[in-house]
Amino acid sequence: MERCPNCRARREGGEDTATCRRCGMDLINLIAVERATEHLTALSVTHLAAGDPTTASEDLIWALGLYRTPFAKLLLGFVRELAAQGPQPTVNTAEKQKRGQASVPALQKVARVYVRGRLS
Repeated sequence: MERCPNCRARREGGEDTATCRRCGMDLINLIAVERATEHLTALSVTHLAAGDPTTASEDLIWALGLYRTPFAKLLLGFVRELAAQGPQPTVNTAEKQKRGQASVPALQKVARVYVRGRLS
C-alpha cells in the first residue's frame, strides 16, 4: 500500500508504519490483509510449480477474496486455462532431473508474460 486509503497521503517511514502521517488512520489491519494476499499469491505459484493447478486456483480465490490485485486475477485465469487443458503427461524422476524442473521464478515469468498479453 503506497497511499492511505482515507486521505491518499503517501506512506512514509517504510512498510511498517502503522498509522497515516496525515489523518492518523490505523493501517495495521490493511497492511496485514495486503501481506496475506501477497503470501497466498506466492503460494499459488509454488503449487503451480509443483504441478497442482487445483490448489493454486484455490489459493488465488482466497487471495482475491482478501484483496483484488490485477496480477492475482489474471494469474487465476492462467491457472484455469492450464487446468482446462487436462492433466499434463507425467515424467519420471530421472527424466525431470535430466530436463530440469520448472522453477518458481520461471513460472512467475511465464505468468507475467501471460498477464502482459492479456493487458495489451
